[in-house]
Amino acid sequence: MNNKKICSFFVSEYHLLTVLLPYINEKILEEKNIELVLQNDMNIKVKEYLSKVKSLNLENEEILKLKWKKTKIEKVTLKSKEIIIVVGNQKYIEDAKKIIDITSNIEEIVDCYSISNDMEEINKIVARYEEILNTDGKHNLEKNSQNTQKRKTIQTQM
Repeated sequence: MNNKKICSFFVSEYHLLTVLLPYINEKILEEKNIELVLQNDMNIKVKEYLSKVKSLNLENEEILKLKWKKTKIEKVTLKSKEIIIVVGNQKYIEDAKKIIDITSNIEEIVDCYSISNDMEEINKIVARYEEILNTDGKHNLEKNSQNTQKRKTIQTQM
């Protein structure tokens, strides 16, 4: 199966959850198997977020059933998972990819990077992906390219 590679960036865990939970919810409704690979434990943040944000129509119980605990890379086991979500800094994600890329039954891999201040590094990361996940969903990266944005801006001003 062809792995679709998706990237996302976040500035805080709450920002990450705002981006990620609607996507996860969509995959739960599609009855996809989801595996989380997390650099940091997010159990408390997820519970807190779900208890406070009532405006989203989410499958809270199913979301909470996912393992939101810190994952040691060497202990990652991927058994018939269709969606893999990796959250952490660049080194953590690169280490996880060494294990994940060898698994063939993955439909989508979503790598969620904590943002550093180095825009050049972010541009290098984005160049390796087909799509980007942000607060308004998944988008082909072409839609977010600077040339496309410039054309759209110029066209709307005419």
